[in-house]
Amino acid sequence: SGLGKLHKMIYLNAGNNKIINVPQGLFSNSKNLQTLNLENNMIAELPQNIGAAKNLKALILGNNSLRNLPESLTEMRSL
Repeated sequence: SGLGKLHKMIYLNAGNNKIINVPQGLFSNSKNLQTLNLENNMIAELPQNIGAAKNLKALILGNNSLRNLPESLTEMRSL
């Protein structure tokens, strides 16, 4: 998938896109990702492997339908 080629990306703005599901593959190769904007979508849950984005400093999730957050977020020291 094209998501596997995101290893150099540091900023991703996917806000206001009516996103329902965040693919697991987004975080498996996103080690340089620092800012992820997913605000104003329809996301109900985040993938458990979001913790793989170790350099994430800003996670913008406002105005979604999140029911709970993955445990792996507690391991992200940069947030």
